[in-house]
Amino acid sequence: MDARKGNGMQLIFICLCFGIGNCESTSFAPLVQIPPRIADDWTYNADVSVVGRPQTLWPGTEKPSDLSLEFETNDETLHISEFQYGNASSHRVALVVAVSADETTRFFIDKNRNRRIEDSELVIGEKGTWQHELEAEFVEDDLSDPQRLKRVVQWKWNPSGPMLTYRTVGCLRGDLNAKNDRWIARISDEDGNGRFGDSGDGLWIDFNADGKFNAFSERLVYSPIVNIGDDRFQLITGSLGSSFRIEPLVGLGTIAIALDDLESKIDAYQVLLIGRDGQAIPVSADRSNDPIPVGEYRIHSLYLRFVAEGKSESWNFRFSGMYRGDEATWYEVRRDQSTLIQPLGEVKLSLLLPEIPIHLGQPITATPRLSTSTGLMINNCWRGNDAQSWDQKSSVAKIDLFDSRMGLVDSSSSGFH
Repeated sequence: MDARKGNGMQLIFICLCFGIGNCESTSFAPLVQIPPRIADDWTYNADVSVVGRPQTLWPGTEKPSDLSLEFETNDETLHISEFQYGNASSHRVALVVAVSADETTRFFIDKNRNRRIEDSELVIGEKGTWQHELEAEFVEDDLSDPQRLKRVVQWKWNPSGPMLTYRTVGCLRGDLNAKNDRWIARISDEDGNGRFGDSGDGLWIDFNADGKFNAFSERLVYSPIVNIGDDRFQLITGSLGSSFRIEPLVGLGTIAIALDDLESKIDAYQVLLIGRDGQAIPVSADRSNDPIPVGEYRIHSLYLRFVAEGKSESWNFRFSGMYRGDEATWYEVRRDQSTLIQPLGEVKLSLLLPEIPIHLGQPITATPRLSTSTGLMINNCWRGNDAQSWDQKSSVAKIDLFDSRMGLVDSSSSGFH
């Protein structure tokens, strides 16, 4: 939106409404810092023999309005996908598979997430399979730069879908120390977000110290609480999933999630909690009574799926914490007690405008925000079950700029992530 129209224009009124489109954020920032007492002695190893579970994208042929394609095309059909690689606040990565009449394929990745795909971003591969480095991005608030971790991602094109699958290559490898034992361990990324240490990721521990990982006796499903022999331990990960330690379990409590008046309308939810030591704990509707280690936690992200009415598709919303300084609320989980958390609160739609004076001919940057009273901000929302397809019928805000004398001066639209 710019202020080139009108003479002596005054900014009088800005109107926001929802529409269908794609979302993009203009804010960057990092996840919470890893506490110094967690030794960051784990390293990422792009071992091609270790790959995570494949994730599926369903491309469309229509280009998102904010995406610029600046590479040469040769009468090819362009199949476009978008996905997030990192946490829920990370910026989308655009992907293009260009298919010619003889079914030859070319693959492009918007690796720097600048919404422009150029000739230089062509990825070399063969027979519809590619492998390339991509950074996992972690955004926490809008005050600091994001933190990015190098990963290698494997891609495979299936024209019959058409669909594009991807998975993280390699693992995080390091030592775990418990009591008098020290083991070599590795963790694989099973949910395809570039972060190691999420619930459900693969945890491998070389218990017999033979330098190998047995798929039956030495593989566990990553969880905040692990059973090793007759003992239970607390597995603590740094907030970026780049360091780990194991400690004896000192106590357990539970979390009760309250959604107030929306309880009957919510079909599914998941709240991701982050402890002061960086430990990530997911709490969902079907596992709300699962015990978690005692400690203090804050809300990192919230996912909601509303019950579909009639034959309509369900609405899905994803929020994440965008806290500044000490704004986050910390909830204490005590031994053998239940802690009540109300993650949503009141929802507010607002617009951020520049604080500097606006002059004639100068573009105006307006950032819409849908946030909650608990400090969460919306990342994206969509209808249907497929959160990874770019044309997911997501909501955007329409912004109208009015002048006191001329009426409507300009309009623009923007998304929320």
